[in-house]
Amino acid sequence: MLFRVSPRSPVPLGEQIAACVRGAI
Repeated sequence: MLFRVSPRSPVPLGEQIAACVRGAI
């Protein structure tokens, strides 16, 4: 699983990870 973190993204890191996990499953 790759996490792409954009520092200027308004989306919290937890939400990005959750979205990544949802997309990976």
